[in-house]
This record gives sequence, C-alpha cells and structure tokens, in this order.
Amino acid sequence: FKTFIQYVYDKHVILIKAAIIVFAVALVYNQDIRLLINEATADAQTSYILLIPILTAYLIYRKRKILSTVASLRSSLQDEVTGVAFGAFALTIYLAGSYTFHPLEYHILSIPIFLYGCILFLFNLETLKALVFPTTFLFLLTPLPFETLYTIGGIMANYSAEITFAIIKAFGLPATLTTNENIPEIVVQKADATLHFSIDVACSGIYSLLTFVAFSSFAAYILRGPIKKRIIAFFAGFPLIYALNIIRILIIILLGFSLGIELSTELFHTFGGWVLVFLGTLIILWGSEKLLKLRIYAHDLQPCPHSKTQKQVFCEACGRLLKTITAKISKRDISKITPLLLIISLIAFFQFPVFTLSKFPAEIILSSPIEGNKATQILPQINNYTLMFLFRDEAIEASTGQDANLRYAYFPNEMSKRPVEVYVEIADAKKKLHSWDKCFAASWRVTLYDSKEVQLIENPPLIAQSFAFQEKGSLAINVVVYWYEKSLFIVNSTVEEKFVKITLMSVIDDLSDRPAMEEEQLLPIAGEIVRYWQPVKQWSQIVLTFAKYRNELFTVMLISVVALISSRIARSYLNKKSLYHVYSKITSETDKQILKAASQTKIPTAEQIASTYQEISGKNMQLGELIEKLEQAEKAGLIKREVLNFEDNPLLVWRTAISIRKNAI
Repeated sequence: FKTFIQYVYDKHVILIKAAIIVFAVALVYNQDIRLLINEATADAQTSYILLIPILTAYLIYRKRKILSTVASLRSSLQDEVTGVAFGAFALTIYLAGSYTFHPLEYHILSIPIFLYGCILFLFNLETLKALVFPTTFLFLLTPLPFETLYTIGGIMANYSAEITFAIIKAFGLPATLTTNENIPEIVVQKADATLHFSIDVACSGIYSLLTFVAFSSFAAYILRGPIKKRIIAFFAGFPLIYALNIIRILIIILLGFSLGIELSTELFHTFGGWVLVFLGTLIILWGSEKLLKLRIYAHDLQPCPHSKTQKQVFCEACGRLLKTITAKISKRDISKITPLLLIISLIAFFQFPVFTLSKFPAEIILSSPIEGNKATQILPQINNYTLMFLFRDEAIEASTGQDANLRYAYFPNEMSKRPVEVYVEIADAKKKLHSWDKCFAASWRVTLYDSKEVQLIENPPLIAQSFAFQEKGSLAINVVVYWYEKSLFIVNSTVEEKFVKITLMSVIDDLSDRPAMEEEQLLPIAGEIVRYWQPVKQWSQIVLTFAKYRNELFTVMLISVVALISSRIARSYLNKKSLYHVYSKITSETDKQILKAASQTKIPTAEQIASTYQEISGKNMQLGELIEKLEQAEKAGLIKREVLNFEDNPLLVWRTAISIRKNAI
C-alpha cells in the first residue's frame, strides 16, 4: 500500500492529466458511449466492441514504464498548437456528423482524433508516439456499414459454399450445390429425407472476421520481435479464420447428415464466432512463437553496471533508467488544463444529441395493448387525410425483440394522391429496429434507386433517409422516407427512453413522379408527425450558427491539421539539409566515425555506439571520452538524446539527426 501511495505521489501530475483526458472524453462523448454499449449488448454480431476499451486499457497499462518517463517531458509550443488543431478537427467531425443520418458512427469515429489532440496538448509528441496504437485501436469501435459487410460477406459465403461442397463430394456424400433466392445452398440427399444447408452472410464468417481483426491486431501488437514478422502474423490470421469457418460448416453438414439437422443447428450457435476467434487467436500466438520466433513477454533489462557512479535520471552509458522521474504541476500545466476544462464544459452544455429526443402528445403505456383510440393517438390527424390503424405485427415483435411494431395508413381525400403507409417501430436498442440498409444489402430481388438525406426540421435538426426501390417483376416503385428518434414512454409506471423508427411509404408508377410524391405527400406528413411528437430539447442559437457553417469549419480544420503536419515535416527536412552541410564541414576523422557509428547502431546507447565505432575504426574509445564527443555533437545539433521505447521500457539513446550511409566519407 505504501508503494502505491508513493507511486501516486511521484506520478500525480501525469495521473491528473490522464484523468482530465478521460473526463473530457466521458463528458463530450457520454451519450455516444452509452448508445454504443446499448447497441453492442443488443447485437451478438457487434458484441466484440465491448472488449475494445478493455484491450486498449491493457495496452496502456503494458506501456506504463515508458509512459511514466515520456509523459514527464516538457511539451513544445508546436505540440500544443497541433493538439488544439486535432481537438478542433475532432469536434468539427462530431458537429458535421450530427447533421447526417448516421450521427453515432461519426461521433465515435472522432474519439481517437480527439484523444490525439488531448495527448499532444497536455503531454507531448513522445507520449503520443507511445500511445499511437492504443488510441488508433479505438477506431475499431466504429461499426462498418451494412452494405460493405453484406457485399464482403456475400462473396465469402459463395466461396465457402463451393469449397465445402468440393470437400463433401470428396467424402462421397450425395450432395448438390444450388442457390435459393441468390443464397448458396448445399442439398444433401438421405434415404428418408432431403437436408438443405443455406450458407448465407451469417455463415460466411464475416462477423467472426470482424472480431478477429480486433484480436489479431491486438495479438500482433503485443508480440515481441521484428515488425515484419508481426505483420506476417497479423495477415496470416485472415486465411486461418476463414479456413476454421469452412471446417465448422463442414462439420455441421456431416453431423446433420449423420445425426440430424436439429443437432447441427444447435452446434452452429454453440461453436459460433467467439469460439472461432478464440481458437484462431491461440493458433496465431502459438504459431508466432514456434515458427516466427516471436515472444509475448519482454526481456528483463539487466541492472545498470554504472549506477553507483551515476547521479542522472538515465545512465549515459547504457541508457537505463536510474531513478523515478518526479514532476510538479507547473503554471504552464494550469494554463492548459483550465481552458481545456472550460471548453469541454461548454461543449457538454451545448451537447448535440445523437438522436432527437421527443415525447408523445398522449400517454402511451407499452406494457398494455395498443389498440383502438390509444393506437390512433400515436400519430396526428392531418387535414385532407384519414388516419387508420391497420394492425400490430406481434410476430415481428417476437422475432426481433421490439416493444411495438405498428402499421398505419393515411388515406387522402383527393383522388389524385396515393395512400401513405406508416410503420412505427419501438425498441430499447436501435439494432432491434428493421434496417433498410441490411435488408437491401442481403436481397437480390430489389433494385435500389437514388438514396439521399433530407432534413425534416431545423431545430433540433432531424435528418431522414429517402430512397426508392422496385421489386423484380413488379411495375410499381416504392418511395420511402424514414428516420430515427428517441422518445419517452411509460413502462411499468416508469418513464423510459426508447428508440423509435418511423417509416412512410407510398407507390408511384414512374421514377419521374418521385419528387412530387416526396414534396407533396411524404415530407409534409413526416413534418407533421415530428412536430406532433414534440421534441423535448432544442439546440441553442450558438450551436445552430456553428452548425450552419459546419462544412466550412470542417474544411478549415482539415487544412489546419494538414498544414501543421506539413510544416513540421518541411521544418525537419530543412533542418536536416542544414545539418548535412554542418557534417560536411567536420574535419576530424574520429568525430565523423563516431557520428557514423551512432547512425548505424540499431539501439544507439553509448555502449552500443562504442562497439560499432570499434568495428568501423578498429580502435577502442573510453565511454567517458565517447560521451563527451556525443555531447559536443549534441550542441552542434547533429546528435539528440531521445527516450527509446525498448519493449515498453525507457532507454536513453543518442540519435543522429541525419542519416549517414555506410560508405560515407
């Protein structure tokens, strides 16, 4: 316990800054994180997202030694300005994403960029370098679009079916490969029955592959060894997990043929994605150790043999850390922490909701039947239309876990207009609501026409998706407008927030009629429904002003980030160019050989540089004399001391500011 207290005391500045960053992310992104957790727990296919923060926390913990050192270094003004630019860029993405149909995805996508900015602003570039993988790893929190998943999954399913069928035929089973509604299907004939095994997107292994990308990235990163071998280990996992999925399909078909379809179906769920991922990760770790000679655990650094004669924080000879670096909070730290806390507090105060929160104009109790007058109170009565409640689809509610799935229709009084169907879906997670993207991506029977985003109301902004589709063999074209909201409901005498998806759909005879259908019927009805549902909270005028110029802000912030990074690269290039000129003016052969030795040493501690110098020159040099020479080169700008991340341990090295070729004179 005393050791822990001492550690907290020694690292209190670092811990305070880290806590502020965690607090900033929690304050700005709290509703997004809650929604993401809610969606991940409701859908087994994206449940791996819940493990991403845990794996990230472990990666940061693993780097605690190097972080406790580099985080104590002073930041430069350039680091702080670049950090501000990254933070502003992330918030601009957040704001722009709030005006799209997929706000949650854009918000989550901006989290790593926001972290880049906070780390640069409160710490320094060296700390960001140490944390670049753990923070970048958080991009995996953003789910891939359904269309992308189903396109890749469809291709994988076709190849899986062909490979599995070829193996089954090799076993001599009476089987045929066919398609059912464009889904590959293996049909196995038994004496008393015909067994059909459909290999759709869920069977393709695409969801296991997504989970495996996270685990394989994590495993490849924690392995110790050359970066090339770790990249090989990462990419070797993809054919491995695909092969394991084919083996799973093959075993299920063979068991279905021998023991019955019920047992094979049960095994499909039992040995699902998580089992494959766990098995694949173990094989990757085992193969990396045995075949690629990679390690999981780091080599322990031997104690410094010079520590009794050294008073510095680092040994200048071997580079090992000699004593704990302690720091006190400075005026500069306070001058950065104070405005950061103020800004994130203002952002939290003016926070943009991911989904518009509304409330019913009438009391709707989900735990009781929704019928009769109560059913018609859910939607507004609109002039020149007659609202009719059609039915409640309890079968869909049971299969998806929705609280309610209600069907309505607005019948126009004018003969020239078409009826408009309304679908109201209510659930505790967005994943449980019907997804048009998923539906169309999985279906070959539908032709999808132009899809676009439309804004239903300005404050708070509510974005809907509009598209048209036509079923194969049908002359009618369906026009759809749908949107998501969160609304307040009474459930068991308590008020709860639920996700609501409202879909308006009507029919036209020709695509040229679509604009008239949208502008004269669908969008006006949508606007009436949104206003009837009474948005609870509106955006402030300040936020709306920023939102009005969101595209311009995004462009400015993107240009600023690119300009700062380019400026840093250009300054480094010009500095190196001038240092090459300084190097060319050196007349001492010994000094040139020392610089050449430092440039060619993989881990350039003074001891290692001395060894390389002996190989180059054939002469021995005392470490004290060598360190003096390195310090002189440091004053000239040709050498700089850096804290190297050696298997997550801090090591002081003497890095040349320029690269010197082996054959250089």
